[in-house]
Amino acid sequence: MSARCTQEKTEFQTWGEHMRIVVRLLAWSLAVSSIAFAQATLPTAGTDRLVLVPGSGPVVGGDATTLDAGRFRIALAGHYERAPLLLTTTDVSGNRTVNEVISHRVQAHLLVAFGVLPWLDVQLQAPLTVWQTGQDLSGMGLAQPQAFGVGSPVIGLRAGILAQRRSAPIDLAIQLGVALPLGSPGALTGGRLAALPSLHVGRSFGDLVHLAASVGGAIEPQLQLGDSRVGSGIEVNGLLGVGRGVRAELISRNVFSLANAPHISELLFGGRIISTVPVDFFLHGGPTFGNAVGSPQFRIIGGIGIGNAYTPPAPPDPCKEKTHRPEQCPLLDDDADGIANGQDRCPLEPEDKDGFQDADGCVDGDNDNDGIADGQDKCRDIQGVVEYQGCPVPDADHDGVLDADDKCPNEPGPANRQGCPFRDADVDGIEDSVDQCPNEAGLPELRGCAPKDRDGDSVFDHLDNCPDEKGDKDNQGCPKKKKQLVVITAERLVIKDKVYFATGRSTILAKSFPLLDQVAEVIKGHPELKHVVVEGHTDSVGKAETNRKLSQDRANAVMAYLVKKGVAAERLAARGYGPDRPAAENSTAAGREQNRRVEFTLPNETEGGAP
Repeated sequence: MSARCTQEKTEFQTWGEHMRIVVRLLAWSLAVSSIAFAQATLPTAGTDRLVLVPGSGPVVGGDATTLDAGRFRIALAGHYERAPLLLTTTDVSGNRTVNEVISHRVQAHLLVAFGVLPWLDVQLQAPLTVWQTGQDLSGMGLAQPQAFGVGSPVIGLRAGILAQRRSAPIDLAIQLGVALPLGSPGALTGGRLAALPSLHVGRSFGDLVHLAASVGGAIEPQLQLGDSRVGSGIEVNGLLGVGRGVRAELISRNVFSLANAPHISELLFGGRIISTVPVDFFLHGGPTFGNAVGSPQFRIIGGIGIGNAYTPPAPPDPCKEKTHRPEQCPLLDDDADGIANGQDRCPLEPEDKDGFQDADGCVDGDNDNDGIADGQDKCRDIQGVVEYQGCPVPDADHDGVLDADDKCPNEPGPANRQGCPFRDADVDGIEDSVDQCPNEAGLPELRGCAPKDRDGDSVFDHLDNCPDEKGDKDNQGCPKKKKQLVVITAERLVIKDKVYFATGRSTILAKSFPLLDQVAEVIKGHPELKHVVVEGHTDSVGKAETNRKLSQDRANAVMAYLVKKGVAAERLAARGYGPDRPAAENSTAAGREQNRRVEFTLPNETEGGAP
């Protein structure tokens, strides 16, 4: 019994050990399968990290120059990479295995740059994977990448901030590129979407030594490939070039990932031949240090370019320089006299265009041969004497105004009247041309006519508010029962009361209607008042522009009231002056009250006044 129990116990232990082994194998299989599943999905976006740079600099990193306006360069580059894409896996025991998803890759790149402005380039880089191959990873559930595919094109702008060719101490440029999510994701080269900004600085020491550096970045979504990540990062490049037509170059490229991927460093050695314009050649190659996604063990880039980017600039046009000689530029007109240098006998001395031999391009010294140079002769084509600056008896009426400027050459008059005398037949101080009564002495406010008093009340009609009704002199010629609030003067209609408005508005208060009715009657009863200007004024409280508008609105309201009362609109004008013409100080309440007013002014008709 004991032996049997012992045997059953041993078999049970053996079965249990087998079960434990099976469980371990199952767990290991699940772990491996989970790893394989996690790694079996390749990125759907491009994994090639290097973006070549069109333009006149090296295709890797570039320099800080831009093309001149109208210049271009088109290049075709061949690009070989050894092991650019590795897949690192870790098993349950912690053992890491590196697999070559892509062992060899050959690409072609089309590079185009065109100078839109002297400081602005447009650029295009279009990559094409011609052939690539890698390890068979089908056991891990990974399909072989396509051998041929279109990469993500990059378009960009480069703006030159400073340029040595424009007398700056250095070259400085900014660039913004965008990788477009196009192409063939199955080849792991297309579908990348990224913003690619960069800043470039450089300096050339003569034609022999060239230094440049750049710092840029890639802003893009993060991708996962096995244990590796790829995503946004910062790229720092340096360039040392030595040579003129044949230039040796050393390029340093460093990429710092922002996605916790390893740092990448590259050194590329090579050079360019740029002396065979319009064709140039380039070749660079070197190792990469680091095993991040998109970093090959080494790469080789070479190709050919065509364009006028390296064409020496044409010699400067002497005709665009201020120091040119007239004979160098026969089509120009250096003295701006309308005669081209090639036909101008005096190309640096403008023709005087005086109607005498004007086609030779030279100043004619003395057209009338009177011994007085034309520059000092006011009568160039008429012989004269020195005393009259080359003119014969230039002031016939001896009034001090030369006949050429004298509107009355045979009648003496002052210079301010262009040589004509002041005519005032009735000696009333009003010139006959504006005197409506030129043979009768009168007053300026009556345009030269004598004042009259039709009602015989000793108040002249033009000052009489009741010119046809005898009245009191102290009541502006009206009977005392008609209290007068308006006084006519030569300059204005003086009102003995104020025009009142609603506060801050242009609405006339009713208590001002009797005053304005009387103003309307006075204007209608005096047709000699051709024009009356209604002036609105305010104090200085508040904004000046607001007050000006308010005063204009109030003047318009008063004018509208007078028109409504029968005054012809063409006899009136409204002006709002706001606080600009105070009648008293604005520092006191009384002064401000006095400044808030409406006035009725009379322009001086004899001096051309008008509303």
